[in-house]
Amino acid sequence: MIEVLAPGMQSTIQDTIRRNGIAYGISMGGAADIKSATLGNMLLGQSETLPILEIVRSPVKFQFHQDTTISLTGFGMKWSLNHEISVDSWKQITLKKDSILSGKPIQGGFRSYLCVAGGFEAVPFDDAHGTDLRLGLGGSIRALKKGDLLKINVLDSDFEQSFDATENHILKRPSIQKHQVANDPNQNQTKNLNHDQISANLDSKIQSDTISRSSSWRISHELTSYAAQRTIRILPGPELSWFNHSEVHRFMKSSWKIDSKSDRMGIRLQDGFTPTMPSKEMLSTVVFPGTVQITASGPIILFVDAQTTGGYPRIGQVCSVDLPVLAQKAPGEEIFFEWISIEQALRLQESEQAKLAQIKSAISLH
Repeated sequence: MIEVLAPGMQSTIQDTIRRNGIAYGISMGGAADIKSATLGNMLLGQSETLPILEIVRSPVKFQFHQDTTISLTGFGMKWSLNHEISVDSWKQITLKKDSILSGKPIQGGFRSYLCVAGGFEAVPFDDAHGTDLRLGLGGSIRALKKGDLLKINVLDSDFEQSFDATENHILKRPSIQKHQVANDPNQNQTKNLNHDQISANLDSKIQSDTISRSSSWRISHELTSYAAQRTIRILPGPELSWFNHSEVHRFMKSSWKIDSKSDRMGIRLQDGFTPTMPSKEMLSTVVFPGTVQITASGPIILFVDAQTTGGYPRIGQVCSVDLPVLAQKAPGEEIFFEWISIEQALRLQESEQAKLAQIKSAISLH
């Protein structure tokens, strides 16, 4: 199990998208940055659909109550073990029991992912295991809280299972005895040692006490640099012709900032030029993650937890390969739009799938 010592701003269990509930108005959901989540599970040599933990950029801390093999992907966090050892993302690491993993927010990205061998145990919802915060269903039911314990889908006999009728048995709160460290009566003897020698010995001791194995390889920076991308490629939307041509041009040339009110349901944009709302009456129609709607208060890019129908004109649709880019944009960050054809979008998607297949094949050889 993994105990949540500091939950962060919004940490939830997620996995792949839900498909069966769209006709019933259930959002597609899933990891906001599906690429990072997929690569995290790939690094562990397991199914890309296993539940993972999505962490919004903020301080977090977890204690591992069993030896656990993990991977850390995504962006916006600096990781350390027992407050001493820096931990790299995009590689496989095996942590020893009682290790404490801490994450501190840094610039450059907005969502990070903690993946564990076996995947997290999670409440099923529709055909997946992702958390829908609006409905309070699936995954971890809600954002994590301090004291929660997350069960891993492997044999776990160290703790008694306690079941909660509301939150199922995914989040557990057993009584855990804290270990106290006795004072060393000989600690003053270290004054006579060389400072570099002390540091080297201490680093070696901490390393051996917390990490039993760390892969010597990681996914290259070239394949994980998309968080820095600022251009968002969009296809023309069904109601594009409803807008004035010159205003559409100004809209596309604008620099847009991510609004602080953005969330998993929708990314609100500000500081650019918003085309005049068409006078035509529009009935509610189908929308998807990535649909760019024009509203009286400005553009909204519907995101992974968005509703399945909407009544605002759709000026564009974000190319699927750029949705992970949007997931990594924090409030205040800047993006630009660029038109793309459906043929170009399909080629990008095929290229992305080919790269992921190559990565999976390469990992399997190690």
